[in-house]
Parts: sequence; structure tokens; C-alpha cells
Amino acid sequence: MSTTATVNYHVHKPERQAFELDAGGIVGNLISPELAPTEINLLDERTADIDITFEHTSLEFAAFDTDVDVLEDDHV
Repeated sequence: MSTTATVNYHVHKPERQAFELDAGGIVGNLISPELAPTEINLLDERTADIDITFEHTSLEFAAFDTDVDVLEDDHV
């Protein structure tokens, strides 16, 4: 059983699409671009036998030194 997620891909149309706040001068009226909800499979790159590249998978991993050592809410 694989883990999935839903992402919203932008639908390409011949006319311009953009977010419009208070569209038509009406406060709270929002017009947004058309999106297509699409289910994708999620993989753990540490255990998956795939080559991860930004160009093909839109992911890039990097390791940097950090001073963070506690990630619990009560230490924020």
C-alpha cells in the first residue's frame, strides 16, 4: 500500500488567470485560477530506489550545519 497526497495543479487556459481580491469592487469577492486536484504517490527517498533530481522530481535535499537541537513546542 502506497502513501498518496493530493496536489492542485494549475490548469492552463488561453485566457490570463490570476488571483483577484475584492473582484469587481465587492469586498471579500475572490476569483482564483482554476486548479485540478491530482492524487500523487509519495515515496521515502531514503528507502526508494530512485534518483532524486530537482529537474525531474522537484525535490532537492541539502545538509547544512545547524544549532537547532530541540524541536519540541515547549522549547520554542
